[in-house]
Amino acid sequence: MSNYVYECLDKPNNIRLLDLQSGSPLDQVSVSLLKTTIDSAPEYEAVSYTWGDTLQKCVVNVDGQDLEVFGNSYEALTELRYPDQNRIIWIDALCINQNDPDEKSWQIMLMGDLYKNAHRVIVWLCGPRHKPHEAIEMINRLWLACWDPEFDPNRIKDLPEFDPALQDSMHWDALKCFYCHPWVSRSPERFR
Repeated sequence: MSNYVYECLDKPNNIRLLDLQSGSPLDQVSVSLLKTTIDSAPEYEAVSYTWGDTLQKCVVNVDGQDLEVFGNSYEALTELRYPDQNRIIWIDALCINQNDPDEKSWQIMLMGDLYKNAHRVIVWLCGPRHKPHEAIEMINRLWLACWDPEFDPNRIKDLPEFDPALQDSMHWDALKCFYCHPWVSRSPERFR
């Protein structure tokens, strides 16, 4: 049960950033919310992800109080925190008061600037069980093979990566999962 009460964002350019406290993977996620303006925010990283199963909820400790969040955002925070230092991030599940429709509507309008002003944008594709690293490795291998000056597009099936014996490999499975992931399969309109 949530008992965290958000401090009101009283100006249109106010935002919240999350000070993700260090911890091990088994520790409860603990954070502090920092109120600032979009123009004077400290360096931060923005997290882009999908909400996932909205029935699965987990509790985050926010400034000493409990706040329920969806499982995907909790998993992202668990995996993204450092073991020995805090990390400043923006993630909509906590940085926007999800129970305040007015705040949500004008904060959503700032999201483009929030991502643009971030020091780095982290695309969270879920934990290691989805094997995003293997998928990216396979994409890189295919890209390098296709950009080889000796590459003949008519002979693509001759590439080692297309060997039928490898079609069921871990990398191909990871690549299939990657392209079926809801974040990847969302409309490209979000990139404009």
